[in-house]
Amino acid sequence: MRSINTTWNPIVGCSKVSPGCGLPRLDGDRAGGCYAIRMAARLQHLPAYTGTVHHTGTGLDRTGTVHCLPGRLREPLSWRRPRMVFLNSMSDVGHDAVSDVFLAAMWATMFWTSHEVSGGSRQRPGTPPVHTYQILTKRPARLRTGLRRWSDPGQRTAMLTDAAARGWAGKDDVAMAPGMPPVLPNVWLGTSIETDDYTHRADHLRRAPAATRFLSLEPLLGPLPSLDLTGIDWVIVGGESGPGSRTLDLNWVRDLRDRATRQDIAFFFKAGRRAHPQSRKPDTRRPHLGPDARRRPITRRPPRANVARLTRSSPASAHTARRYRPVHLSTGR
Repeated sequence: MRSINTTWNPIVGCSKVSPGCGLPRLDGDRAGGCYAIRMAARLQHLPAYTGTVHHTGTGLDRTGTVHCLPGRLREPLSWRRPRMVFLNSMSDVGHDAVSDVFLAAMWATMFWTSHEVSGGSRQRPGTPPVHTYQILTKRPARLRTGLRRWSDPGQRTAMLTDAAARGWAGKDDVAMAPGMPPVLPNVWLGTSIETDDYTHRADHLRRAPAATRFLSLEPLLGPLPSLDLTGIDWVIVGGESGPGSRTLDLNWVRDLRDRATRQDIAFFFKAGRRAHPQSRKPDTRRPHLGPDARRRPITRRPPRANVARLTRSSPASAHTARRYRPVHLSTGR
C-alpha cells in the first residue's frame, strides 16, 4: 500500500454523526477530538473555511456548514506526476449537503486521471497522469446512492450536463459521459467504524460500486464482534490521539488483525496515543501478513512518528523497514 502524497479538498465543513467525530462531545462521549475541526479553526481567515466551525463554552464545534468549492474540482489535472490522493480530509464526501451533481463532477476529474484515459501506468505525452484516490466516509449509505446514479450511463450524462451548465464540468465531460466506466479502477472507497454500533456501515460499503474497499477502524473505541470483513480489501486500525483521547485496548486490535489474516486481508495498524495498561503484555506471536509471517513481528515507527505499519510487502513497507528500526509493538520499547 502506497502512502498518501497529497490531499484534495473540493469540499470543506462537516457535522458530527458518531462518537469518533470528537469534541465537543456527542451524547455518550467522554472525550476525543477531530483534527479537521482544529485545522478549520486555524484557517477561518480563508473564505473557504469561514463559518464551518465556531467556539462554544467548552471548545470548538462544527456549525454544520458545508462549502462545495467548484474552483478546486480540476486541481488533480494540473499535477504532473502520479500521486496517491486522499479525497476530502476536511469534510465528508457523503455529506447530505453534497449534491449528486457535484459528486459527478468530482468523479469526472478522477476519470480523466485514471488508467482509462492515460493508457496504463506508463504515461503517454499529452495525457494526464494516473492518480489513485482514497475516499473515506462516515456516510456510506448516502455515497452509495450517488454512486449508483453514476453507474447508470443515462443518469451520469444528465448529472454531468447539469454540472456543465453550472460551470462545474466541461464539454469533454459531457461528451465522454456515456463511455465513462461505472466503477473507476483508481478510486478506493472506505468507511470509518469506531464502535460495534456502527458496523452496519461496512454493509453499505459492500453494496457500493467500488474497485477497492477499505475500513478505517479508528479511533477504535471498543471491540467489533459484529464486524463482517467479507468483501473488504484493506483494514486500518488506530487509537485516538489528541487532548483527552480515549483508551485503546490492544486486544481489540489483535482480534481484528487475526480475523483479517484468516481472510487474507491487508492490515495496517496505527499506534494509538493511549493503550490499556493490561494490554501491554509481551506478545510472542509474529502476526505479519504474507509468506514471511514467521520472520517479521509487528513493528512501529519511533514514538515521535506515532504510527505503526502492518501491511503486505510493498515498496512503501520496504522503505519503512529501511528507515526505522523494528520494535515490538506490545512492549512499547
